[in-house]
Amino acid sequence: MQELSPKWLFLENAAMMVPADQMANPFQHTSLTTEELLMREAIQNSVDERKKDAKGAVKFVVRRKHYFGVDKRTIVEKFDLKSIYQRTKLFPKKYNWLQTEQTCLVHLDNPDVPLPLLILSDHNTNGLGGNWKKSEGNESKFHNLVLSLYNSEKQETSSDFLGSYGVGKMVYALASNIRTIAYYSHFEPSTASNSVNSRFMSTAFFPKHTMNGKDYSGHAFFGTDTGETNYPSKPLENNAADEFIENIGLEKRTKNDFGLTAILLDCDLSPEVCQDACEKFWWPRRFDQHSTDYVELEFFDGERKLQSKDPRNNPEIKPFVDCYSNIKHNTDPAQYERKKIKAKGVNVGTLCLKALSETEDKCYETKNSVALIRNGLVIAFNHDYKYQDETEKENEISTVGVFEASDHAVMDFTLSEPEAHDKWDFNNLRLARHLGKDAKDRVRITHERIKYLFRDFYHSQNNKKRKVNSSGLNFLDDLLGGFFKKRKTGSPAPPKSNPRAFSIQKIGWRSQEENSASDCLDFSVSLVEEVDIAEVNCIVTVTLKVLEDAEGKPGDLIPYKLYDSEGRTLIAESNKFEIELKKSEIQEYHVEAKVNPNWRTRWSISINKNSE
Repeated sequence: MQELSPKWLFLENAAMMVPADQMANPFQHTSLTTEELLMREAIQNSVDERKKDAKGAVKFVVRRKHYFGVDKRTIVEKFDLKSIYQRTKLFPKKYNWLQTEQTCLVHLDNPDVPLPLLILSDHNTNGLGGNWKKSEGNESKFHNLVLSLYNSEKQETSSDFLGSYGVGKMVYALASNIRTIAYYSHFEPSTASNSVNSRFMSTAFFPKHTMNGKDYSGHAFFGTDTGETNYPSKPLENNAADEFIENIGLEKRTKNDFGLTAILLDCDLSPEVCQDACEKFWWPRRFDQHSTDYVELEFFDGERKLQSKDPRNNPEIKPFVDCYSNIKHNTDPAQYERKKIKAKGVNVGTLCLKALSETEDKCYETKNSVALIRNGLVIAFNHDYKYQDETEKENEISTVGVFEASDHAVMDFTLSEPEAHDKWDFNNLRLARHLGKDAKDRVRITHERIKYLFRDFYHSQNNKKRKVNSSGLNFLDDLLGGFFKKRKTGSPAPPKSNPRAFSIQKIGWRSQEENSASDCLDFSVSLVEEVDIAEVNCIVTVTLKVLEDAEGKPGDLIPYKLYDSEGRTLIAESNKFEIELKKSEIQEYHVEAKVNPNWRTRWSISINKNSE
């Protein structure tokens, strides 16, 4: 049966339907640029859809093409852009969603004004199979991406758990000056796809408007007419889809070339800015070419291929790459510190910090920040861990770091992200709704511990530098000391200290809400290797003292509860408790105390051999 010619069909505004122009609202408050949003979202979709039996890595290709003359006329006719231009005359100006005079629509008949298309293609992925007009879980890939409105099916049911809000398609729309995207996909046929293996369809997101007395939501679909109310358009299929792609000057996919090609009409983003965005946020997936997480990237401007970039050659990214390498290889070189972070009994991830050298410490935007990473994507370069009221002093050593979420907690962090996936917010409502209070606490505690470790490392490195600089003045003592006779004193020389038998490691932080606060402490104790005994009975003393209360006066000791390392089993509620230490054994504990948010407090720990 001959396929009908595709045309634009608009959805009438129905009750509870979100107007098309409002679907971009969640992206209004992000600091990410359009190209950063686009590259993050598009590649995230691609890597999540890697074919399990693929022989190679996911390949992602970005190509910009400018259409002139006859080629431009072909695009205008094939996509029926003149009908869109006529429709724009009905759009209310107050929305400012589509400024017609700034788009290609006013130059459709001028062959000398280029019409730019940005083409994003992935390979070795699943493509958009499944039932095209019915959501059947994560298998309805075409429906979920192209036809659904605020569909959260992927968030609720996907075993790969992307955490999508269902508005990722708006990232594509935002990159198009006429808010129009075409989808061409080749996939393995199945019963759900009715044995179809290729599809093509275009969608657009316009302001809501009125025409001939009818209200329209702004959602438009370019396909063949079905005569149905809910799904008025259906995609071109099989040969018809391939022929449409060839008619607009693109190559159809071969038999086993599965994946998605997204075509952004009137998109003037350059391949260079797209490449820079990938380098900034996807570098964790760019090193191990034998890993299934590796992503192969290619960028073209017309037929010109851009030279590949190595993030290790970018001075702003390289310090983070170095930290990430230490996490992956469990190494701790000088000028670095690597710590595993636990929260609510779960290993939530690993933090690696680095002190920048003088040659590295330039005026980079990313210095004194921590790159937060999950699933190979840099969610953010977070600057909030450094004291916000602390001005950078001349010759101060800057710090950078990487925190990589563990597999045990990646779901917590994913659900804490907003639509732009650009931060981890423990107050995100869907986090507690889907995973409960413990997940919310894990994200909150993770931020608190990163902050503590970052500040501690930052100050320790600068204190070391100050000591080294001050020691350079000691030569004056050596030079002038002989001219002065030392005064004799009756004080004996201080006794030599015995080597410490016990090792104590601690991390303290404050968990604060509106009107309450808790001081928390994680600590571990062990016998040092130099001690000749195999085991010993000890008394551990832990105190939390009020240094300044709300009136600025010193206060008493604060009662607390001491738990095991997972914070579940209560061990003691007194300041002292007895333990038995054994060689090569580390014992870990967690302490919590309720405090006044206005108090300044300090934890102290001591350990002594039990005299009894």
